[in-house]
Amino acid sequence: MTKQEYLAQLKQALSTYSPSFQQEILDAFESHFQEGLAQGRSEEEIMNDLGTIDDVLENIHMMGGEKAQTSHNKDDYETLKNGLDSAFNAFTSIANKALDQVKDYVSTNKKSDKDTPYYYGTSETKTIEDTSIVAVYLRLHPTVKLFSSLDIEIQSGESLSYTFTPAKTIFSRQGNQDVLVSIDGTTATIEICSAGKLALVLPLHIKALKTQLSIGDMNIDNIALEEFHCENKTGDIDISNSDIIHAYFDMNAGDIDVDDSNFQDITLHMSAGDIDFNNTTGNLQAKLTAGDINIDHHAGENISILATAGDIDLDLVGHIQNLEINATAGDIDVTTDNTDYTATISSKLGDIHFDHALPYQTLDRNSYLIGNGSGKIFIQAKAGDISLD
Repeated sequence: MTKQEYLAQLKQALSTYSPSFQQEILDAFESHFQEGLAQGRSEEEIMNDLGTIDDVLENIHMMGGEKAQTSHNKDDYETLKNGLDSAFNAFTSIANKALDQVKDYVSTNKKSDKDTPYYYGTSETKTIEDTSIVAVYLRLHPTVKLFSSLDIEIQSGESLSYTFTPAKTIFSRQGNQDVLVSIDGTTATIEICSAGKLALVLPLHIKALKTQLSIGDMNIDNIALEEFHCENKTGDIDISNSDIIHAYFDMNAGDIDVDDSNFQDITLHMSAGDIDFNNTTGNLQAKLTAGDINIDHHAGENISILATAGDIDLDLVGHIQNLEINATAGDIDVTTDNTDYTATISSKLGDIHFDHALPYQTLDRNSYLIGNGSGKIFIQAKAGDISLD
């Protein structure tokens, strides 16, 4: 079947709908074909993704579409037509927003799932019985492009399992498999093939988790891992009540919020987004292009932060060995409860302030001995004030 034959069949199937709605849908599908062809995909591949005409009609029905009814009363017909046109105006943006979803992500790194109308399908729960699995790799299937977000909930439990609730749009093909699972040795790979919501349960024998997702939020609660490797492109990450030995984040856009959790070491590479830690432990190495860093009641011997734009607010407790902060633009505010550490703090544009009443001696214009002399702070601010209260 060619594209023209597909669109002709779709037009025939839409004959009972209002003319304006027919045209909106046909224009949307024509645009979808043009987008796919421009990406080097064949007409057959695009039609396979769109599904059968029956699939399309089912999606329209699930989205709330209503068929026009024949009436010999002109006023009734006009009222019905106007009502349908008004109701179906919402569909005007469906295809455009769906087609622009990936473009918007690339150009703005912003979530747009709330702007794309969709409905949730039937949830599916599956258990992976193989207890020899120690690592889970969660990723978006490489051939899939999402038209709305993929939100993840991860928590601990007795067995490795997941529940997936798909989000559907008018372009969703009925009957497609939403989740694919493969096992290679001791690693289970879970590939998501659709937008929606995934609840993942990790038992204690799972030691490592890697996530590689394009868009959507992730909420992690009460898990214990030796390694957590997050390469999500955009979306917020919330972690609470968890114990993770090694954590690595490499993200383009999104906030990271961590509460009441313990790490041995944390590495963060982020282009844009805020970092908030509260009541946490672990050595921290953070590189952030744009966004604020707020760390409250954190215990870690080695802290290294490189930030381009954004304020840095640190409240550190316990023993500190080395503290290094390098900011291009933004204020730096530091509170510590001991004085036997070495710190190097630099800001090209912004104020530097130590809240704790540090006993110090000035060695020269930029360096200070603190406490009994076992600690030393080197501070450099090219444009901004320096204060040690």
